Amino acid sequence: MLSSIRTIPFCLFLFLLCNAEDPRMMRIETKVNAHGETEIVHIHDNHRSSKQGVLAADIAESGSHEQQILDGTSGTTLYPLNPKGPLPIDDTAWTLLFKAKLGALFPVVILLMLAFSLLCCSSFMFYRAKKPEGEEAEELKAQECGPEALEEDLYGLAIASIVRDSRSYCKGFSTAGLMMARMGVAVMILVLTLILQIYLMASLKALVTSVAVNEIRDVYDRYQIIMYGNDTSRMAVTANGFHRGREPYFNPKNFALLTEEDKESVCQIPLSQPTFFMTLLMIWTFTVVADIRKAVDYWFRIVRTTPTISSMKDSMETVEGSEEEYVIVGITAPVKVALSVVLFLPRILVDCYLLWLGCRWLCATPSFEDVILNAVALEFILVLNNVIFSTVVPLQSVIDTRNTQILPHSKEVQPKASTVLAAFSWGIASMVWVLLYMYLLQAVLPQYRWDVRDVCIDFLDSKLG
Repeated sequence: MLSSIRTIPFCLFLFLLCNAEDPRMMRIETKVNAHGETEIVHIHDNHRSSKQGVLAADIAESGSHEQQILDGTSGTTLYPLNPKGPLPIDDTAWTLLFKAKLGALFPVVILLMLAFSLLCCSSFMFYRAKKPEGEEAEELKAQECGPEALEEDLYGLAIASIVRDSRSYCKGFSTAGLMMARMGVAVMILVLTLILQIYLMASLKALVTSVAVNEIRDVYDRYQIIMYGNDTSRMAVTANGFHRGREPYFNPKNFALLTEEDKESVCQIPLSQPTFFMTLLMIWTFTVVADIRKAVDYWFRIVRTTPTISSMKDSMETVEGSEEEYVIVGITAPVKVALSVVLFLPRILVDCYLLWLGCRWLCATPSFEDVILNAVALEFILVLNNVIFSTVVPLQSVIDTRNTQILPHSKEVQPKASTVLAAFSWGIASMVWVLLYMYLLQAVLPQYRWDVRDVCIDFLDSKLG
């Protein structure tokens, strides 16, 4: 009897707790009264309350009540579910592009003007009718191009080792075992480096990029719900399950309803400052495209420009005036295929994947400061072959690489429109990639509304002030 009396206050406490209107169960709405003034109304959400009660019961059973309650209430608001299901997405990437604010389209104008200037310069040189005469003709005359030394990295080492050792074996200067050992070491170091790069990129995508993408999606989802009236029944839902508001319901005054943490997080989204972010994205793209251009240039000069011969014993000749430097004058078809499959194709694929992964990680980085640091970290993966070459390659192999030369694209180069345009095309391709990724291809924030920059201007100014 006494124990039953003692349980009455506890049961009464649980009853009052379950029926109390917890402010966290409130749904915030803005209404206009009869005087034309905007009022904030808190409406109790029974559906959300029951759902939160079930969540609390599960937490109590798990033995980590306090910590998970904190995690469960860290959001800005709790909102009702749409009983009729999610609304379809009514905008495509193209329509969102034309809905972007002037501040978002400003970098597009800059890049298009730059690309247009480059094309105009090339066209001017191409359609130039007057032929150069006198001193001008002397300056613009064709310049002879000679063989160039291989790049001192793991790819240059592999090319020099394969060609040199194959030639030595065909001439009878070395045995098959020695040739395979020397060639195998150079190729194995390169393959291990490629495997290390692939492993780092896979780990980066699984352990770092995916976490950053989920965090920035959650932040933008809370921002959308608050800024578009806190009513998900009139919001669209992306394929990932995140809400996107519709333009008539956007209210900039609702920015004040966000918590300070959510304000800082959403205003640090890279896409909220498109000019700054596009500049960093352009630098990263130029860095990767420079490596891709080098790989394509090597492939063209070795596979296309270098003649195809029947035996590797005639593959090299000594450079005039030097007994230590050799130039590659011919390569057999099987060796060209091996170089393409083992060296050039993996290098280009790794660069292309690293370009996409880097753009995705930078786009998902929830801090302007960290965007710059992450760009530097990504470059470390790109230059890994140079680091390993300088660390583990023997001096004799370094000298052999340095003394091995390859033929140029052509015997002479003359300044003309096609030459200029060929060089500019890599830069134009980089600009096109950045524009396509930012406005059409980025999947970090699908259906991004370009609605953060304007409302964050005053907030960022107050932080800086």
